[in-house]
Amino acid sequence: MIKRYFIQRLFRYAVPFLYCTLFFCCLCFSTETISQERPSLDSTDSSSRIIHDLNKPSSKVLSDIPDYLPEKQEKNFTLPPVAPPKEKIPAGGVSFLLSDITIEGNTVFSTEELKKEVQSFFNTSVTIADLEEIRYRLTRFYVDHGYVNSGALIKQRQKVTNGVVEYLVIEARLDEITIKGNKRLWPEYIKKRIWPDAQTPFNTLKLQEYFQMLLQDPLVERMDGKILPGPKAGDALLEIDLTRALPYEINMSIDNHSSPNLGSDTVSVNNTIRNITGFGDTLALNVGFTEGTQEIDAAFSLPLTPQDTMLTLSYTSSENDLITNSMKELGIRSELDSMEISLMHPLYRSLSRNFKVGLSLKKEESQTFMSMHGDDPFAFSEGDYNGKNRATVIRLIQSFQERSSEQIFALRSTFNIGVDMFDPTVHSESLPDGLFLSWLGQIQYGRRLGEKAGQIILSGDLQIADDRLPSMEQFSVGGASSVRGYRENEHIGDNGYRLSLEWRIPVWESTDIENKNSGKGNYLLQMVPFVDYGSAWDREHFGRTKNSEDNTLLSTGLGLVWTGTMFNAEIYYGYAIEDADEEADYNLQDDGIHFKVTCNFK
Repeated sequence: MIKRYFIQRLFRYAVPFLYCTLFFCCLCFSTETISQERPSLDSTDSSSRIIHDLNKPSSKVLSDIPDYLPEKQEKNFTLPPVAPPKEKIPAGGVSFLLSDITIEGNTVFSTEELKKEVQSFFNTSVTIADLEEIRYRLTRFYVDHGYVNSGALIKQRQKVTNGVVEYLVIEARLDEITIKGNKRLWPEYIKKRIWPDAQTPFNTLKLQEYFQMLLQDPLVERMDGKILPGPKAGDALLEIDLTRALPYEINMSIDNHSSPNLGSDTVSVNNTIRNITGFGDTLALNVGFTEGTQEIDAAFSLPLTPQDTMLTLSYTSSENDLITNSMKELGIRSELDSMEISLMHPLYRSLSRNFKVGLSLKKEESQTFMSMHGDDPFAFSEGDYNGKNRATVIRLIQSFQERSSEQIFALRSTFNIGVDMFDPTVHSESLPDGLFLSWLGQIQYGRRLGEKAGQIILSGDLQIADDRLPSMEQFSVGGASSVRGYRENEHIGDNGYRLSLEWRIPVWESTDIENKNSGKGNYLLQMVPFVDYGSAWDREHFGRTKNSEDNTLLSTGLGLVWTGTMFNAEIYYGYAIEDADEEADYNLQDDGIHFKVTCNFK
């Protein structure tokens, strides 16, 4: 008992302090419906969780941490051979005092920048050979900065006055791009991304970055390019040999990541089809089943610009039945439908850094039923109106990501505004309804510790609300994607936070050198010690839910993660430092065990 008490105190005070320190060092700030006569549900945090489970809010967890940049970036295009230098002009001949030069045609570099490269020749006696050396240095300056087909010329038939010589800079363009192997993919999709502005002077360093960015596109398996001389002096041609990736992905997964109230064991089938229209679109269809849930998600995304301004239309529908022994006989079930349209636009985009802003409009509706009331919706919690809860939400999104070969940093901010559109649930009393304002901040940070030491990953979420929220928008803690070692949705509230720190240590990795760069034939087993921490509370009870004295969750544990080409698997054991509410129906999550197995078909 003394040992357990000491461990609890240590983790309760030391770990949160460590988390706060790490969290703010990373510059982080990282979510009950209308009442009529209710069935005899106890007014406890457990009953609130049941309502929350029935309404199945959308996940507030960021996607998997982005990939690191490769340590060595392959140059997948071939430059034309550099022409041998002309024979050196012999010294001697007519000389004169060079006081200055004028430069025309330069837009990439200022005249002052170019003059600095040749200022040693000013106010000295020069010959024709010296003037040619000046031309060569100006050209070399362009070439060294990636402008391989740009350069300087001495203006013909000029009259040198007051020791001033005129130079002309030709900043050459990329004249033409030819694509092979694109199949049904619109050629302009590749052309506009590999070189967005045809009027920009051609630069191989920028081309290499665009090349690497395009190689991350799921439509592209491989690209090889060749730069050839153009029809006019200085112009260039780019030939691209494209290998298309498979246009479809199918994966099937089994996990216990759902709430035990609806059946924790989940079978999901996810299908993705790309480039149906030929314009780089994506259609995703996901179906999931538990003992008490049937859910379908569909989403269609279409890039609107070469900068990947993305339009997405999505629809979700689910039916949920309570399966716990204490509730099963009541025949409690819910239906949830939501539709969303969103637009994301990158304000800044490069290989290592991007910043996006987005706007979305989502209409969501939930209904709850009880068998004794037939097909008529029935209200179970405050905020429901005749068993229905509607909300129309505008989301303002800001997303930042920075990555290198050693570390990754991602921030996401979302303002959620419940608006009076499409007949939302509205109350005059201080009850949760469809008019609200909340903010969700999220962070991810990953850092490699070395080839054999693995990587550390810090992630966190923070939600703040100015009013009571409908259950579809609330924040939950507990479960595989939140605080491991506890049941899914152990605590819920209008406000909440979650912090997670884990160390992924490689235990075994394949040594298939031939396929290592392509990602085929690679296998990795990682051991993952972790610490998770989180809490959720309602708007008017800062730090505490209305029906719970302490809603803080804290756990530590260990996981194993297997990554392969066809099968991926993970299993985590979490030890709950803070005691959780005892449940009448046993579930594997009560032992702190969370697992997932995924099979990929490509």
